[in-house]
Amino acid sequence: MEDDKKKISLNCKAKSILCCALSKKEFNRISSCKSAMQMWEKLRITYEGTDKVKETRIDILVTQYERF
Repeated sequence: MEDDKKKISLNCKAKSILCCALSKKEFNRISSCKSAMQMWEKLRITYEGTDKVKETRIDILVTQYERF
């Protein structure tokens, strides 16, 4: 029980830190997330892209390099 309270407290603290650090536009993107981990994952995908997007970017850069 005490462990659950600590996890909930840490999650709330992390969510608060994330929300305070974001612009209004970014906050609106993640405001529906229930946990700090969900918020972080949504931001990561937004700014880094999915693994498929990353692979595509690498392929494009390699092709551009080879044509140079």
